[in-house]
Parts: sequence; structure tokens; C-alpha cells
Amino acid sequence: MSFRKQLKTLRKSTLRALAAARRETLRRGALAKGDAYELVTDPGAAWPGYAALPAVADDAAGHSISCVMVSRGFPDIIGGALASFAAQDHARRELVVVVPEPQIDAVRRSAAAQAVEARIIAAPDGATLGELRNFAIARSDGEIVCQWDDDDIYAHDRLRLTAAALVRSQKAAAMLNRVTFWWPARRTIAISRPRHWEGTITAWRKAIPIYPALARGEDTFVTHGILRYGGIAKLDAPELYVYRVTGRNTWDAPHFEKILKACTGLSTGVEHDRRVERLAGRVGHHLRTHGSPAA
Repeated sequence: MSFRKQLKTLRKSTLRALAAARRETLRRGALAKGDAYELVTDPGAAWPGYAALPAVADDAAGHSISCVMVSRGFPDIIGGALASFAAQDHARRELVVVVPEPQIDAVRRSAAAQAVEARIIAAPDGATLGELRNFAIARSDGEIVCQWDDDDIYAHDRLRLTAAALVRSQKAAAMLNRVTFWWPARRTIAISRPRHWEGTITAWRKAIPIYPALARGEDTFVTHGILRYGGIAKLDAPELYVYRVTGRNTWDAPHFEKILKACTGLSTGVEHDRRVERLAGRVGHHLRTHGSPAA
């Protein structure tokens, strides 16, 4: 069986498992089990079986969190993720960045500009994205590991609240149920459809499986493994994570167009501009200063 067919088969089985888990959650109720939470400041519709997570929740205050980033080191792209890290209100955190060796100096300058003390490490030549994620995690120290993609923008309380859901749920990982989908070049913003968004994973170090040596789709395998053996808590708070199309993402435009078709609350043009301004008030000023890449 070809890799493409294997990945398609795995994704189908993951979706079936997620659907079965949701049916079971609704059948027995999620509140006591810690399966799902909704941030109480979220203006969206409540989800059946979701418990309220207070905006002041700080259950993980005593835990260290490692944010791991695999990046190609483009200064105009990575600045938003660095500024997002600098803005976080969870004190015990570190940032580990793996980049191609020629980009190390540029990334160091970008980090210094944001007053971020990051551990910046040269990527091994020829390694796949999955291998680089393993490489970054192995060089981190936190009890909790959070994926920190360089394309995206994060609210100032993303770490605190997703880690709070993780600790409160007693699951192996926590993921966002929805994200904010933003395409600056098209002046388009929307809310994604509900699912386990793999890129939002926050997990106990001891629970993270080895990422497979794949250039794309590596996080699907990890989600599948955690879902089967450790459980995943969902948090509905799309304003915590701005999934940004930069033009230099791992995936291409047709992939994002497919995501966009499934989104709700679509805004374009002038309404997009107003909505981004409102979102910046929630996420932090770094959404304004680093949101739109030069390319």
C-alpha cells in the first residue's frame, strides 16, 4: 500500500474514533470525565457536554511548559510566533526552535527583538518534519510540551488555558476544538469547523509518541496514538489560536481553500479588517504588528 493510501486510511480511522468518542461523550456526559471544556469568555455557541473553563483558570501554574518550534527561519514569518511567546502569561515556559543552520543568526536577531530567550538549534540535514519535531522535543526540558508553529499567532493566554484544561482533565493531551482561520493576503477570516486540531496539541511529555519520519501529516499519527491510549481533552476557544496562511506554509493553497469551505462566520474585505482589529484586542497587540507577513 502506498504512503498516500496509508495516510488516507489512518485519517479515516482517526475520524471514526473521534466520532465514536464524541457519541460516547454525549451519551454519558463529559463534565465529570474531563473530556471537553468551553472557555467561558468564548462568545460562540455552547457545545453539548462541555464544562466551563474559567478565563482565570491556572491549574498548570506549577508546571513547566516547553514550546517546540520547527521553522525554516523566515524573519517575516517567525516574528509573530516569537512575539506570541513573549506575550504569554504562563511564567514557567521555554521556547526551543529548530532551524536550518544558515538561518540561526537571523532567528537569533528576531528573538532578541522580541526579548525572547530561545534555545535555537541547527536542524540536521535531510530530516523530515516529523524527525525535526522529535529532535526539538528531545532537547526541551518541560513537563508539558506544546507545539508552537512559526506560521501562526497565539493569544497571550494560550499556554495557561490549554495547560489548565490538560491538568484539569487528567488526559494525556489537550487540543483546541476550533481555531481562528486567517488568510491576510485575501483579507479573509473565519472560524474553523470543530475537530481535534493537531497543531494545537499540548501534552504531557511522557505521553507523546514518536513522530513518524514524514514531511507532512506527521501529527495525524501522533493524534491517533494519543487518542487511543491516553485520551485528549478538547477546549473550545478559537480565539486562542490564529491559524494563519502566509504563502509559505507546509501545505499549499488548495489545502487551505478546502479548510475555508468548511469554516463558519466568514468575513472578508472591510469587515475582515474590523474583525482583525477586534481580535487583536483579545489576542494581543502582536496580532497587529506581526499578523501580515511581507510575502
